[in-house]
Amino acid sequence: GSSGGQITITSAPGETPKIVGLVELEGSYTTLSGLEIDGSNNAYNAVRSGTSCPAPVSNGLEIDGHNDTFQYNNFYESVPSLRGNGIGIGWNGQANNTVIRFNRIHDLGQCQDYDQMIYLAHGNNAQICDNWMWNDPHGWGVQVYPAASGAHIYNNVIDGAGSGFVIAGDTTVQNNVIDHNIVMNSTGLTHAGLP
Repeated sequence: GSSGGQITITSAPGETPKIVGLVELEGSYTTLSGLEIDGSNNAYNAVRSGTSCPAPVSNGLEIDGHNDTFQYNNFYESVPSLRGNGIGIGWNGQANNTVIRFNRIHDLGQCQDYDQMIYLAHGNNAQICDNWMWNDPHGWGVQVYPAASGAHIYNNVIDGAGSGFVIAGDTTVQNNVIDHNIVMNSTGLTHAGLP
């Protein structure tokens, strides 16, 4: 896509497509909208040092381009033994101006405080809003780490996660705003020191 021509990937009218497996948005100016995505896969092979976490597990849906939008989707990982991170923003790129909105994001994670529903790693000016997220007792609803700035995270509902939000990193992590969210039924993240 381009600034003058966003590419939209969506369902045909009257259809309900289901995508199964690893999804990566590496291009820019791309929108994924109105899809059911079962992100179960076995692409993440790394054994996480100092943990008893299983491997392989699902590599999360990756957004690594800029000006990408993920909206009105139902995203989950149906295979409990493969559950890992949910959506990774900027894991392998500077994902500026990413928009994550109006989604259902659920049934994720199994690794002691490492598997987040939305993991904002790198990028400026992300907007994460109006999402309904549930059932990830092993991670945060949204983690901003290690180098994302200018994010606005608002109007989300996080139900049954380990905890709601965390912001951490170096001096490049700044000007992030989290407001008007609902966090309920948190399970606690004992390995992270949160009862």
